[in-house]
Amino acid sequence: KVVIYWDGEETENSRDFVTKQQDFEGYKIYRATDANFRDARTITNALGVLTFDKPIAQYDLANQYNGFFIPSAELLEAFGGITYYFGEGNGIVNRFVDSTVTPGITYYYAVCAFDHGDGTPDIFPEENSKFIFRSNTGEVILDDNTAFITPGRRPAGYSNAFLDDLDKSDPFFGTGYAAVEIIDEAKIKDGFNYQIVFQDTGLTDLTSNWTLLDLQTPDTVFVPIANQTYIVNPNDSIPLPAGTDTIIVNGSKVSVVGQSYYTAVYDALILQSDSFYGETPVRHGFRVQLYNDNIAVDTSYASNIPSDPPPTFEVLRFVANNPNYNGYATPNDYVIEFYDSIIDTSVVDTVGVGAGNIVPARPINFKVKNLTKDQYVDAVYLRVGNLSYTYSIWFKEFVQGQYVRTWRVNIRYRSLSELETAGTFNILTFKPFNQNDSFFFTMTGAKIDNELAKDQLDKIKVVPNPYIVTHAGEQRLLSTQTSGRGEREIRFTYVPPGSKISIFTVRGELIRTLYSEGLYVGDVYWNLRTEENIDVAFGVYVFVVDAPGIGTKIGKFALIK
Repeated sequence: KVVIYWDGEETENSRDFVTKQQDFEGYKIYRATDANFRDARTITNALGVLTFDKPIAQYDLANQYNGFFIPSAELLEAFGGITYYFGEGNGIVNRFVDSTVTPGITYYYAVCAFDHGDGTPDIFPEENSKFIFRSNTGEVILDDNTAFITPGRRPAGYSNAFLDDLDKSDPFFGTGYAAVEIIDEAKIKDGFNYQIVFQDTGLTDLTSNWTLLDLQTPDTVFVPIANQTYIVNPNDSIPLPAGTDTIIVNGSKVSVVGQSYYTAVYDALILQSDSFYGETPVRHGFRVQLYNDNIAVDTSYASNIPSDPPPTFEVLRFVANNPNYNGYATPNDYVIEFYDSIIDTSVVDTVGVGAGNIVPARPINFKVKNLTKDQYVDAVYLRVGNLSYTYSIWFKEFVQGQYVRTWRVNIRYRSLSELETAGTFNILTFKPFNQNDSFFFTMTGAKIDNELAKDQLDKIKVVPNPYIVTHAGEQRLLSTQTSGRGEREIRFTYVPPGSKISIFTVRGELIRTLYSEGLYVGDVYWNLRTEENIDVAFGVYVFVVDAPGIGTKIGKFALIK
């Protein structure tokens, strides 16, 4: 498979040069086996003229621009009776996995953003161009939104990159969880450590954003006044010569006027992002998925109330008739402790205008403890009902320096029963990540497991075998060629990196030596030429793959005219 991913933040927030509107609508992904995308151009206009390329995938915003663009009659005629297809509002992604590729065949890709145009002033939808040029030397020149790849097999013994560990800070308040999704194994940095930190909204305790810190990469610092370059690890410092006002950190100028030391800080790979899951940015070959909880009551209440039958409990954010007196849903856990005698006094509270909205202080036989902060909080106490009682308890506590109402507990009995005289009632909440929470994790890069490779040496093969005149994976003619054929080639698959491939005639004559250097692709190509750059004859050949520390594989293949 081939994985294509891109950073769409700038594109998706861009404005049209003419209309000044944010008219981004989606992406089309094109694939071809020709650098000019000739095999993708299959859509004709009403006159049968090839006009548009057919994408292999399309993603567009879930908005009012779905289906086909409806142009005016004049615009439709100008485009030869063809219009533009927006898609079906399936949403935007920043990654595409092509699982229909054949190993050994070169594919050319383009990711093209398109806008929705405007049918009123007759502005037809536009999309990015896609430019790839294959020169007369075989060099492939790309644009920002194009790429090419020849997919192949992993080497024998290949061990995938993985998330080594994912730990939480202690203490950790959020009840959500994090995951790390590997997108590009070749970009994973082995043994690198990372930290995810959060910012919250303070009083309402909602998560504002998150930041991904690289705890490993040092700063490269050039001090011009000393003409000296330093490698400074995060949190380490270097002295600055007297008179230093500017230094160069990782290629950028940094003012250090009045400073005698420079201290390296952690590199923020993602800074204050409010995108928590889904199409989050890809950094160092992975992306973070944060499954954050909203503040809510966990309805699996825990209590050891001795009453039989027990009362029913209802926990909700305090809400008054006048919204100015509403409480805050706080991400804290609580316990109400009941006693058989008066042990405290509730607090007076005013929940509206007028004397009828004043709840007086009363003697109470319970206490309310904020378990998250490990402290007792004030409680307001009210009993209502004639045929049955409902006891209402709501909490008043300091949140970010403000004395506010938070949660309300309604305790209902079937009859005129008195409030509990023993036991406890626990209130648990789901909690968003806050500024005191951090995730720490380490990535392990891909490696070759020599023991596994020994067991997989028999996977090493020649493709195609036999080679009969040509095969589908061979390159097309270069731009300067008008006749003949492209370069002949075969490939050795599953070859471990560092291996030497020796190719012999059946008489034992060494005609070519190849080397494998790729950790991520175990394919080694041979252009069917000797060391002297002479085309080899058709016939049977023997190959020997010598993989240091792993073993040797001997095989043969045939070239048939």
